[in-house]
Amino acid sequence: MVLRFRFIYTCFLSLLILFMAGCATPPTPVSKNPIIDLYKHNNWQAKGKLALRIDDKSQSANFSWKQNKFDFVIHLYGPLGQGSAYITKQGQRYTLKSKDGTLEAESAEALMLKANGWSIPVSNLIFWLRGLPSVKSPIQATRFYPTGALQTLKQNDWDIQYTTYQEKSGYLLPKKMKALRDNIKLTLFIKSWAFDKSDSKSKQ
Repeated sequence: MVLRFRFIYTCFLSLLILFMAGCATPPTPVSKNPIIDLYKHNNWQAKGKLALRIDDKSQSANFSWKQNKFDFVIHLYGPLGQGSAYITKQGQRYTLKSKDGTLEAESAEALMLKANGWSIPVSNLIFWLRGLPSVKSPIQATRFYPTGALQTLKQNDWDIQYTTYQEKSGYLLPKKMKALRDNIKLTLFIKSWAFDKSDSKSKQ
C-alpha cells in the first residue's frame, strides 16, 4: 500500500512539473535574426581587460571601446598604454594620444605599428568583439555553438576563439575571446556592454 502511494505521489509530482514547465513563458528574443540585427548596432560601448603576448613577452591593460557609427575612441590604461593612451578615429583621421605626444596615421593599425612596433586588426575587431565576422575581410573558416554564437573564426589569417559568452539586451555577446596570428596572441575579457537603444530601431 505504501509503495503504491509513493508511486502515485511520484507520478503526480512529475505531471505537475511538466504542467508548470509548459505554462512558463519563454524569454522573448530581441530579433528573429539576432546576429543580423546585431550588425545594425553601430553605437555601443565595451569595457574590459586585454592581455597581449608577442613571442615570450606579455603585457596587459584595461580598455574602454566606444563606437559611434564609423568613428571610435579606444582608451587603454595600464602598463600596455603606459599610463593612458587614446586611439581615436574621426572621419578619415586616426590619432593616438599618450604622455609621449600625438601621432597620426592612415589607419589605427598603422598608428599602433608606428608607436609600438606591433599592431592588431582594429578594423576587424570592431566586428570580432561583438562575436561577428568582419565585413572587411573574406571569411576563411567558421564554427558555431548550438546557440548559433560563433565558436571559432578565421579571417585575415587570424584565428579567433570565443570561450565564453554573456547575455546583454537579449543578445549573446563575447565575454572572453582570443585572437592568434603568427607570434601574436591577444586575449580579451569583456566585463560590460552598453548599447544605444534607439540605434537598432532607427535602422530597421
